[in-house]
Amino acid sequence: MDTRDRADLTRAPQTIAFAGAKQASRGLSRWLLSVAQGGSPERAFATACFPAEAAVKRVQAALRHGGRDTGRVMSEESTTPDQVELVRGLVDALDRCDVDTVASFHARDAVLEAAVGRFEGVAAIRGFSEDWLANYEEFAATLEEVRNLGSGVTFSVIRQQGRLVGSSGHVQLRNAMVNVWVDGVIARTITGPDIDEARAVAERLAEERA
Repeated sequence: MDTRDRADLTRAPQTIAFAGAKQASRGLSRWLLSVAQGGSPERAFATACFPAEAAVKRVQAALRHGGRDTGRVMSEESTTPDQVELVRGLVDALDRCDVDTVASFHARDAVLEAAVGRFEGVAAIRGFSEDWLANYEEFAATLEEVRNLGSGVTFSVIRQQGRLVGSSGHVQLRNAMVNVWVDGVIARTITGPDIDEARAVAERLAEERA
């Protein structure tokens, strides 16, 4: 891949949220295309998205407080011995654009907290994954780092890159992912571009669940 045609989105603004998976996908598509065509990530966000203060506060609160949701009682922590291999399998499925397998890693009532919004239930998470991947003509996901922090908590760093539909330009994103595993499947995911903050969240979650 020619780096001259690649837009680095790892510094994308973190204070924008979307209402609903379909709306998120449309906004992300416009944003990715604008950046691939040479626009700045900040201007692209301003054009493609709209502020949703309540959603922004909810995502930021999830990061500050370790993704705890007082409206949902977590079940017992995962007893799966090697969550690192599960994360590898999840990223491999994402790299293949295998949405069915990606969905199979999640509990039925799993929750995803992302910079673009909150998705409750495996069906919502699957729908968002489909919409996200539909933006790409070519797509690849690479696992750069993964750690099992114990107590059913994993931390990983994933690089996503590809060519957008209808564009010759390539885009690149680097996100952190915090997973809480229960009985071998994901109960909660917190993801975003701030690697250091997500790492701190993961470590705090593992300590709280110990």
